[in-house]
Amino acid sequence: MRHESVVKLYRNPWAATLSDDVVLQILQTAATNAHRRLQDMIVSGEVDSSHDSFGMVFLDPTRPRSAVTFDDRVFAVIELGPNGASYVPNGAAKADARDRHGLPNELLVDEYNFTLGDGDFAWGNSASYGPAIGGGSGLSQAQDHTMTFDTLEEVMTRVHVERSRFLAERRKGGRSHGWYNPGNEPGADYAAILDRVPYRTSAS
Repeated sequence: MRHESVVKLYRNPWAATLSDDVVLQILQTAATNAHRRLQDMIVSGEVDSSHDSFGMVFLDPTRPRSAVTFDDRVFAVIELGPNGASYVPNGAAKADARDRHGLPNELLVDEYNFTLGDGDFAWGNSASYGPAIGGGSGLSQAQDHTMTFDTLEEVMTRVHVERSRFLAERRKGGRSHGWYNPGNEPGADYAAILDRVPYRTSAS
């Protein structure tokens, strides 16, 4: 069966506040809208009908690269059209290059190709929405950026809305709720700091 879009969720960084089903629905809605934009571009003649597929990779904005590997950074993949999967490695390389260097992939290719090593992708563009990063491939450099940015913005804006709703519900009636989880408890790393043995201690 041929699908217009396929969404693959690799991790849910907001699982305590947004269920996997909610995050998948956010991604699927964005993927459906992206596929519609791609079809509109074909119908208008902006792109040739042979460019009927697109692949996007979004990185997890909660996990900075300094702390994890690239594989650990991949949040989700979106495949549009019959050959979307074939463009996913390109999109992954673009997202990774932007993550490493903090610059759009187009600029890295055109001006700073000495930053790109063997196995990096030498075409196309990436996108960022705030600290969230995405890479997409299948169209022109400008279209790669626009398609990826629009989809990334849609996903992250919806996540922001849903997480804000989560906090608002738990702060009703003046209640104090300061942690992003239903139990209003610090995460394990932050709670464990009380059990750490200090190098030295001073008290007055």
